[in-house]
Amino acid sequence: MKARVFGLVSLLGVAAVSPALVIDDFIDGNVNLVVTGGAGLASLDPATALGSSRATWIGQSTFTGVRSSTLNISGGSFSVDNSIGTSSNSSLGYGMNSVSNGGTFSSSNPSLNLFGLDTFRFHFEGNDQPLTVSIIVITNQGVGIQTFSKAVAGGQLSPFTLDIGPADITNTFGTLDYGDVDHLRFDFASANAGDFALSHIEAVPEPATMAILGLGFAALARRRRK
Repeated sequence: MKARVFGLVSLLGVAAVSPALVIDDFIDGNVNLVVTGGAGLASLDPATALGSSRATWIGQSTFTGVRSSTLNISGGSFSVDNSIGTSSNSSLGYGMNSVSNGGTFSSSNPSLNLFGLDTFRFHFEGNDQPLTVSIIVITNQGVGIQTFSKAVAGGQLSPFTLDIGPADITNTFGTLDYGDVDHLRFDFASANAGDFALSHIEAVPEPATMAILGLGFAALARRRRK
């Protein structure tokens, strides 16, 4: 009996080695990018974030006159605001060494460790118009690539969380190694006059993995009672 319990504890220990990891909480590396006339702007800044830096970009996809789209990071919040008659694409990048005003991101191959963390959790402060969130993960210096996409409903004016994980994968190429991530990018496609804000982004274990872990602990508890 003790051997079986020890084996179960060992298995649970393996499953529990990957706690949630904060990718970015936007507490520093302040940015304010304002674009008009269909232009794009980018910035690469030191930050208390995954990989110790953050690349940002915003470009207008539709526009009216000189009405603006704004990407702002300050005070623990990342926000995008689009004036009426404008919409935008915006991005956050980690593990980058450059980003252009045209929205091209280049990786520094930093070997970021996201082992066991295959779900990305977005903590929204609000989102008023339909929004699409896409993710690109490149590992092993380009050997493995995985992309995700998920639609976000508008009209959500109170804080909420959004998980994007295995059920939202759109493509996988090559052999992936989440223990060696070289390029991590989040893209946000905003609708006309769309505004949204995030307080932080995390990488977390897939909920199904956590459910299995919970069942394992329950089984261990039953065995100990016996």
